[in-house]
Amino acid sequence: MLLELDGLTGAADPLAAVLVWRAEQAPLLGAGKRVVAGRREAPPEVLPYRRFLVDERWEVWIGRNDRENDELTHKAAAPDDWWLHAQGVPGSHVVLRAGGRPEQVPRQALEKAASLAAQYCRARNSGLVPVVYTLRKHVRKPRRSPPGLAACTHEKSLMVPPGVMPGVAPLNADEAGDPRP
Repeated sequence: MLLELDGLTGAADPLAAVLVWRAEQAPLLGAGKRVVAGRREAPPEVLPYRRFLVDERWEVWIGRNDRENDELTHKAAAPDDWWLHAQGVPGSHVVLRAGGRPEQVPRQALEKAASLAAQYCRARNSGLVPVVYTLRKHVRKPRRSPPGLAACTHEKSLMVPPGVMPGVAPLNADEAGDPRP
């Protein structure tokens, strides 16, 4: 390949010659990625969080890692959304979208979201898992804390079995199978 490029230095338009050579070698170089106007085609957009729909109305977002947990809790969630987390164990941050009206979210929907929080934590193999919940406006990030750490006030607790309860449907195509991380 280097020998083929050496012959291009004397070409009238070296850039055009390199682009022609690159197009010929595309299967070897780009593994089949399309190049349009000198730019790679953007990869398909990956949804940033796990997403579920509870009772065909309430959307639930679940972080996949510490960075996503931070972004979900402190940037994406609205102040009046419900925030849930398994108590005392590492796990995903879970946000139940309330649409600005947290008082209208039924307790059953909150329990189903808590069950998802229990599923995406280290205690997922327990019979019942304590899950704390509060409004997102009562959750803060302690100063100089690592990603994924949050402190909350005004929290309440639910004891729920881990899992995906009836009435909960995944919105992400990759979540349709096994719901574990």
